[in-house]
Amino acid sequence: MSPEEIEKFNPGPYNFEWLIDDNAAERVEEEQTYYVHEAQEQQLDLNKEPDRLYLVKWKNLSYLDSTWEHETVICCPNKVSDYRQFNRALDKESRAIMMAQNNRHKTLLDLENNPKKK
Repeated sequence: MSPEEIEKFNPGPYNFEWLIDDNAAERVEEEQTYYVHEAQEQQLDLNKEPDRLYLVKWKNLSYLDSTWEHETVICCPNKVSDYRQFNRALDKESRAIMMAQNNRHKTLLDLENNPKKK
């Protein structure tokens, strides 16, 4: 193809203005990149806990469209606390109790599914 033919199909510069929803309640702003100088780096509090990231599965979207969001951005603190409580690390006694309950549950399911096995 000649350059003239290629130029004929050139769509021009990218313009994503058509994607912006004028009626949207919230405006999504781009994150800014901050560079820290050595003097500012010494002033940073390294003992402060960093903002955690959570993988968020959005309603009506597939798991492929899940995104990583900062904890401070998530507007449902009760969901975050439910997640932490559900996924907390268990001590040795709690883990043993949970395993025993799990084994009893499996035994009951086996008995329900195969009553002749008793």
